[in-house]
Amino acid sequence: MLLSNPGQQHLPGRHHLPEANGIGDATDRNCGSNGKRICSGTLVCDSRTISRDAARGHLRSATGGKHVDEAKRLTTDEESSRHLRDLAIAWGLVAVQAVLIVGILLTPIDGDWPLPPVAVAFTTALTWLGIALIVWAILVFGRGVTPSPLPSNRARLQTRGPYRWIRHPMYTGVILLMAGSAIGRRNWFAAVLWVVLVVFFLAKMRWEERRLIETYPGYDSYREAVPALIPFGSRAAPVLDSSVSV
Repeated sequence: MLLSNPGQQHLPGRHHLPEANGIGDATDRNCGSNGKRICSGTLVCDSRTISRDAARGHLRSATGGKHVDEAKRLTTDEESSRHLRDLAIAWGLVAVQAVLIVGILLTPIDGDWPLPPVAVAFTTALTWLGIALIVWAILVFGRGVTPSPLPSNRARLQTRGPYRWIRHPMYTGVILLMAGSAIGRRNWFAAVLWVVLVVFFLAKMRWEERRLIETYPGYDSYREAVPALIPFGSRAAPVLDSSVSV
């Protein structure tokens, strides 16, 4: 073993590296698999002399590398857990939406209010306008369309077509379609379900847009410029990097 004072004697076949910036340790402990150890503040190597950076690397591997790997693993686990939680919430929202829509469609036709020919024409127009808006939005959105409010891996941010004037044309289309259906059924239960559906869409939209802001650069500017559901007082959508995919 090498001693750290001037009077130390060198053992044959060994080299030493002076202590560097607090690397040394007063105890004798292993520093790797090549016979290196720290003795009284000196790194001893049986076969060769190593640089200070290499010495720091060996010490970091011996003491801190495991903690770094553990931190990375915990971060990955947290991200995976959040994704699974968001996935469960997203499909839960889809299920609630489906129940409300089916509830309106299955409500029996009643006579809670009169429906003159003008009202019949109005409900028919609402129904077809809603269908047309849904189809238009799907065609513009392309292959990435999904019922889930989570951004799809195949989707790109769209700011053209109906998305130029409203941020959620599919929601608007469903609201119009279900409004025509509820009015045509002349049933207060269907009308109440429609109001619940609108409130639900507003809540779902807020949850969805938090994920969109995290995913797409510039979405926050798009949200400020373009209304959510009704194209009144809107400006044209800003030019965004629509090539960014999730």
